[in-house]
Amino acid sequence: MENKNSHADLYTLTQGRNESLRSFIGRFKEVVVNVSIPDAAAIVALKNALWYESRFKEELSLTHVETIVDALLQAAKHIEVEEEKVVNAKKHAHRNKHRSQATNSHSSKGRPR
Repeated sequence: MENKNSHADLYTLTQGRNESLRSFIGRFKEVVVNVSIPDAAAIVALKNALWYESRFKEELSLTHVETIVDALLQAAKHIEVEEEKVVNAKKHAHRNKHRSQATNSHSSKGRPR
């Protein structure tokens, strides 16, 4: 007997607070490909499963998406932006760390001991 997912599996999915969109969409896809469900219902299930503060959830609420494929294409764009933010945050944190170390070493140089 095959391990098929049911509608209930799709509707019980939830994105964890700190779970990346990429990770969640991967889990969602694993379930949705094994469920025979109309696109409109799959989109509703996706929207309901997303973390409540998700920018992607907000976009799905504000724009009309015809198919689950379209929704997943939009998710891919959000994943790209999310991952780019992580890379940039690390890059800027690294720069700020070096900048603050340089400032501290310059300010301590002329001080009498």
